Amino acid sequence: WINTMQLDCSHILDLCCGSGEMTVYFQHLLRKHHVSKYRIDAIDPYTFHAYQKRTGLTAHKYSFQDIQNGVLWDLLGTDSDCYSLIVCCYALHLCEVSRLGSVCYCLSMVGKQLLIVTPHKKPVIDAKMGWHLL
Repeated sequence: WINTMQLDCSHILDLCCGSGEMTVYFQHLLRKHHVSKYRIDAIDPYTFHAYQKRTGLTAHKYSFQDIQNGVLWDLLGTDSDCYSLIVCCYALHLCEVSRLGSVCYCLSMVGKQLLIVTPHKKPVIDAKMGWHLL
């Protein structure tokens, strides 16, 4: 479905990465399609140890408040202009409603595409938050 959705997976941010389910999925999928050049960054203020244990990679301990305060610009550094894909699995609905608009806007300033995996239709994200929904 990556081709169907035209997702660019060259530089992924696994937002609220949990124990790395999405990272492992994308690593498997990219290897299957013989993509060798990609980068995955991950953040989660609570499960960073589980992420490292499962993936062998380091997750940053940033929160929604840190994102709202602009930490993602620092994480990107100077070697990349933005994330090609930000993926959030079963977690964006945990962002406080009062913070959600500014967090989504900050994500839109550092990412080209946002993929939200959720069992329900929450949170509701609209164009005012910086994203065009497909």
